[in-house]
Amino acid sequence: MSNTTDSFAILNVGPGSYPIPRALKGGKYALIASGTFGGGNVQLQALSMDGVTYINIGASITVAGLINFDLPPGSYQLTVTTATAVYAVIASVPY
Repeated sequence: MSNTTDSFAILNVGPGSYPIPRALKGGKYALIASGTFGGGNVQLQALSMDGVTYINIGASITVAGLINFDLPPGSYQLTVTTATAVYAVIASVPY
């Protein structure tokens, strides 16, 4: 997979902002997010095998915090629902 990375971030986004898919190399990752959630969330999504549909991966973040994932190589995006002023990063965790 070309243009793969070990991390990507979203900075000061809110609902309605268009998620930008990124290719991740795969392995262990941490998703860290903060913002004004007010019932909203940040959700990691992976591109399904149909090459069009993004599906939710694991639990969403509904308060400032961190979630760990074991991910295969692929295309991923972070989506924001209702929350505002969201700062989030998904980064590889060395092991």
